[in-house]
Order: sequence, then structure tokens, then C-alpha cells
Amino acid sequence: MSQNLPIFSVLDELAEQLKKTKRAVLTAPPGAGKSTAVPINLINDPAFSKGKVIMLEPRRIAVKQVAARMAQTLNEPIGKTVGYRIRGETKCSELTKIEVVTDGILIRMIQADQELKDVSTIIFDEFHERSLNADLGLAFCLETANVLRSDLKILVMSATLEVNAVSKLMQNAPIIKCQGKSFSVTPHWQKLPQTQEEIIPKAISEVILKVIKTKTGSILVFLPGEAEIIKVAASLKGQVPTDCRIFPLYGRLDFKDQQNAIKPLSDGRKIVLATNVAETSLTIEGIDHVIDSGLSKRSIYDSSSGMARLVTQKISKSEADQRMGRAGRLAPGNCYKLWSKSQDGSFPEFSPAEIEKSDLTPFVLELALWGGNVDDLALLTKPNKNAISEAHKVLQMLEAIDEKLQITKQGRSLSKIPLHPRLSKIILSGAQDAPLLASILSDADPLEHSRNTDISLRLDAVKKIQREKSNQSGSIKLPIAKRILKEASRLSKYKVNKSNYTVGQLVALAYPDRIGKRRDGQIPRYILSNGKGAVLAENDPLRSEPFIVACSLDGNQKEAKIRYCAPITLSEIKELFEEQIISANTCYWSTRHKKVIAQCQEKLGHLNLHENPWKNVPNDIFVDAMLDGIKQLGFFHSKNAKYFLARVRMAGDKFPDMSDKNLHETVKIWLAPFLQNIKSAEDWKKFDDFEALQSLLNWEERQLLDKLVPAHFVTPLQRKIKINYENNVPEISIRIQEMYGQKTHPTSAGLPIRITFLSPAGRKIQTTTDIVSFWESSYEDVRKDMRGRYPKHFWPERPADSQPTLNTKNKI
Repeated sequence: MSQNLPIFSVLDELAEQLKKTKRAVLTAPPGAGKSTAVPINLINDPAFSKGKVIMLEPRRIAVKQVAARMAQTLNEPIGKTVGYRIRGETKCSELTKIEVVTDGILIRMIQADQELKDVSTIIFDEFHERSLNADLGLAFCLETANVLRSDLKILVMSATLEVNAVSKLMQNAPIIKCQGKSFSVTPHWQKLPQTQEEIIPKAISEVILKVIKTKTGSILVFLPGEAEIIKVAASLKGQVPTDCRIFPLYGRLDFKDQQNAIKPLSDGRKIVLATNVAETSLTIEGIDHVIDSGLSKRSIYDSSSGMARLVTQKISKSEADQRMGRAGRLAPGNCYKLWSKSQDGSFPEFSPAEIEKSDLTPFVLELALWGGNVDDLALLTKPNKNAISEAHKVLQMLEAIDEKLQITKQGRSLSKIPLHPRLSKIILSGAQDAPLLASILSDADPLEHSRNTDISLRLDAVKKIQREKSNQSGSIKLPIAKRILKEASRLSKYKVNKSNYTVGQLVALAYPDRIGKRRDGQIPRYILSNGKGAVLAENDPLRSEPFIVACSLDGNQKEAKIRYCAPITLSEIKELFEEQIISANTCYWSTRHKKVIAQCQEKLGHLNLHENPWKNVPNDIFVDAMLDGIKQLGFFHSKNAKYFLARVRMAGDKFPDMSDKNLHETVKIWLAPFLQNIKSAEDWKKFDDFEALQSLLNWEERQLLDKLVPAHFVTPLQRKIKINYENNVPEISIRIQEMYGQKTHPTSAGLPIRITFLSPAGRKIQTTTDIVSFWESSYEDVRKDMRGRYPKHFWPERPADSQPTLNTKNKI
């Protein structure tokens, strides 16, 4: 290892601070040599020789490369002084003094031995990536150091980090800053479109080809994910010079292929197409130019829907700096950014920590096993309370914690399996296909271009590869299938029991909240046991299945699209969840069918598994359901009811409140006794509610209403004319001759009746609320007009003193 690396200038200070305070934060730029030099320097100091140095790396690929680099520095094989541990693979010995591990391995180590007896120092490398297990691991280590191991040394390292916040979290740990000596890197902003579809692969490929033609040296290209790497590699095929070799680099890639991308070429140039795994820790030799898409794929978990979705987002400024720093390690370099300089300001300073956007179910299970409370943990970012609550619900559903949130025997068993607790539940089932199914569900889709959602197809395809050791049909992605088979082999050791569960039952064990029953209709929509909706493509082969279990959804809150699922029968559901299924009679208003439905149901969560008609429903239960419907539908008052309400409302506070608001609030009191045989919206629209409304008044109140707000006006000819109250004013329409002899203006409800006078032909003449004044003034003009129009009718000069009539003059 070159002693000229920048990190050597601070190694002595770092060791002294760790001896003194047992805590330290180290910040060093990319290429400073911290990941390799710091652990080796510490084990050579007697103060750190009483136990191992454990160094945490955020990715498996980094674990292997960092360990290999340190072993090479010591001129030793991996597994001697320097070893590593990742899931399913360990290279350590009794001589090992430095262990490089993933964050998940660190959690398992400290859960198994909270004192960390054989450990002197824990190093958290590249902590800025803020993985969930790194945050949790640091919290556990700090608690161990404070309670059990005051001599335990803890070091946090990063190239880009909020050092002050981390220092404060670690009880004001000293901050050591290492200045870099890398060569200058010239940024080149590209005036290119910013939609992902335009950047990848077209714009990226154009920039790569331009750099190849105009510059010498190798290129590192940052892309969001594996799919984009494959697209860009395909677009470059046949377009690059023969001395240029293209290497993919992503987390799921086979280790040998990863090493090919990392190690230097003996001759020629290389183009490395990488995800963000190449941002930190990995040293890719000979890189002169970086091309940055400015994009990264992140898994975003929605606690309200219980679903995660993979989204492509802008990277942060710190990530952009990390990527840019990959060039200029050995000579001046260039960084081509696929965004304009003015867009720099729109990038966030730091990417969100996993604890802010991830499913916290594994986190909460580890916390339950630890025996602590999330509020007591030393976390840089506190988790969302709703996300914690949702995780508790999932773990209780998986029987991993009890109602007091304490871990159960099953929870302890689940925690030992290096999978999400849901998938660990599949392993514990003991079914023969359980390890393989859990591996498929934890990996990428092994099928080529399949739109079929049936997870059984994937299981059968991988089993076929296992039997035949080939892929003659070409319908399966062989590297993914081999990776799945390898992982399944590792997981087999956790399978203890034996069972004959079907694929649908195994998936239901992991996702009991996503058992779906098909809704009525042509479109294959399903209601899930958690109460949410999901839908299959209309051409999906499983579209007619009455029951399915959705193991992957797209996260749409309104109606999630089902990516993968398994069919399951009603009897299989009952076999698994016999104790959770509730048999109950239910009577409710169906908004969809607009009627009362009464059923004897078997329910699992929100899922109605089976129903029969409920006969002889008690009247009060049925009426309550209909009243719920009426509250949704609103009132459809009959003509008589509207008239009655208008009269009561004209009377004011002398009578019960019959406003729409109060009628809604008291509907059960006045309407319920009259709802026999009313079962649907159609029945309700035909229902005459006059009798029910009238029942709100007793006999005395009805008599008083007739007196104060009479239904009729009695004319001078003793005819009854209905008074209209709908406009909040009493009104009548009457032939003018019938009102002859009326010397005072009639009233109702304390108001003058608005009288509309009609001609003998029934046409409107004039309206008045003061008949005395009308006779004395306006009538004369009306008389002149009417005498000309209706000469056969009687038009006296003094109408107030004349006899009322409906006849012509010759009949008077």
C-alpha cells in the first residue's frame, strides 16, 4: 500500500483519539485509502490487539473487494489476517484479526453476543449510505458500549457525511478530517432532456460514443439499475472500437463478473456500466472519465398501503460528488453530467436514509429481539410512528410478536433466517419447495418477458433448470435462476418441519393480509383481506380464479396492480386460518348494489370468504341497515310530505325542528317504525314519508298547526283553496271575482297571504298582499281592461261591497 495515500496523514491522530475517547468520526474523500489503511493500522497498535476489528461495508461486493485489497496489501490469502462474512459465505480463521462484514451480519453478531466479547473495534465504513441495518447496528453498538463494554471502540467513516450530527449522536465524538490529494476532475454539464426515457439509453449512449472519440482512457457510467445497464450495453453493441470492452457492474452480478469490471485491463480501454454500487468503497482501476445519469433506483415503502415500489429518482448532491470522485484518482479526469448546470440546485443535499423510506418490519423484529424501545435508541433519524405501528401489525399477523409487542418463540425463529420476516415464515413452514419459493420472491423475475403473474410458473421453471442444468427453451434468465438455486440451497438448513402446503398456501403464510377474493364483473378485480383493492390484467391466465394471494403489488393506493400471485382454494384458506376465520351474521347497506344485504358470512379480515342468505333478520337490525342507506341516498320527500314540512317550517319554533339536518340526525326516531318492507333505493324512492313526518306532531300540535298555518284558505264563496308555503310565504291563486266582498286581507302563519288574481280564463292579472289597497287603487285599471276582454262577466265599481261570484252577468 502506498504510504503517499492521504489517509496516512491522520492515522496516528485517529488511533490516539480512539484510545482516548473510544469514539471517532472520520471523513475522507474518495480514493484517500481509508477502507484499507485504517483497519490494518489499528491491528498493528497494541491498544487494539485484545480483540478483532470488525468493519462494516454497506454492500456484499464491497465486503469482498475491501477484504481482498487488505489481504493483498499484507501479501496474504483472504481468511488469514483479513477475512470476511456475507450471507451464506464466510472466509475467516482463528488467525483472523480483521473481519469485513455486511450490515446484516453485524446485526446477527451483536444479537448473538450483546457484549461483543472478542471485538475491540467496530468500524462503520461509508456510513453516509445510511442503510437501515447500519443505523440500527450503530445504535446497538453505542448501547453496548454505554452499558456493557466501556472499552469498545466505535469509528464511523465516510467521504460525504453530516459529521456534526453523527458526532453529536456519538456523545460528541472527535471529528478527524483527511484532506484528499486527488487530481482535478472537470465537470461537463450536458444540455439534454431530463426524462428517463430520453436519457436511457439514447442520450447516455451518445455521450459515451462522444467521449470514446474525443478522449483517451476508460469510462465509468452510472445508471439507475440493472435493466438500464442491459439497455445501454445493447445500444452500444457494434458501435464501440474493438479495443473497448464493456463490463456491467451491479449488486446481483456474479462475483467473478464483478471482479472483471473492477480489475485493470492489461491492454485496451474499458467501459464500466454500473449502478450506485460503484459510488463508494470499490476501487475501479484506470478510470479517467465518469458519465453520470443523475438517476438512482430506490425502494419506497408506503406504510399506509403496506406496499413498496421501486422508483427512479434524482440523486443527491453528495451522491453526485461521490460519483465525480471516481475519476481523477491517478490523473486529471472528466465528469459528464446529464443535466444542466442550472439544475444542480434542484438536487437535495443528501439522499434520504433507508429508515425514512423502507419497510420497517425487519427493523422492528430486530428491536423486539434486542428487547429495547425505539425511542431509547441512538438513531440519527427517528422512524415514522405510523411505519412502526404498521410493522407491529405485520409482525403480530406473522405471530412474531404478541399483543404486548414482546417477541415470541416464532419471532426468534424468524429472526435467525436472513430474509424478510414474511419470507422467513415460508421457510418455517417446512414445505419441500419453501426455500426455493422464498428465494424466488426475494430476487428478480427469472422469466424472460413474461406477463403471466402466476408465481408457480417461476417455481416450475427454476426447478426445470435444477433438473436439466440448462435453458434450452430460452424462456428463463439463467444467471438469475442459478442465483436463486444457490440461495435456496443456503436456506434449506433453516427448514426444520415437514408439510405438504401448496404454493398458494405458502404465499398466504407470508402474505395473509393479501389473500384476495374476486369481485363480480368482467374485469378481474380483487378485494384483499387487508381491505384494499387489487387488479389483474384482463388477459392474465389467473383472471377467473375466485381466490388468489398477491405476493407483489405495484403500490397504487387506489387499486394496486398485481405483479405476482398464486391461486388458492377456499378449503386451503380454511385449513391455514381456521382459528382466524370468524362466522357471523351481517346485515348492511350495500353502496354498490344500493340495497340491504343480509348474509351469514365467514370472514378473514376484510375478506368475505363465503356467504348464505340470512333469513328472518330481526326487524331492528334490518331497519338500521336501511337507515344507513337512507343517510347515503338522502330524502326523497313525497308531494304531501314536502307540503307538510313547508307548513311546519312556516310555523317557526312553536313545533319540533324539521330541518333537513335535524331530520337526518333523528331519522331513526321518526322513520324507523315505518320502514317495513323497504329494502332498496328503488323502494325508498317510491316511499311516501308523509305519515312518518306527521307522526312527529301529537294531536294537539296538529290542531295548532291547522290553526296557525292552515292548509286551505276559505273563499267568500266558502270554497277551500290550498295555500302554497314552498317559497316560505303563504300564497294562493284565485279568480278575482271570487274575492268580491273581501274587506280585509287574509293571513296565515302571521303573514299576509300573497294573492295572485286570475282572469275568468285563469290567466294571471295581478299579485297583492294588501287587498284593501288593491280595491281602492289598482282595481280600477284592472276593471277597465277586464270589461273589454270579458264583457259578459260582472265588474263592479265597488268590489269590496259586491257579492262574490263565479258566474257571468246573465246567471247572477
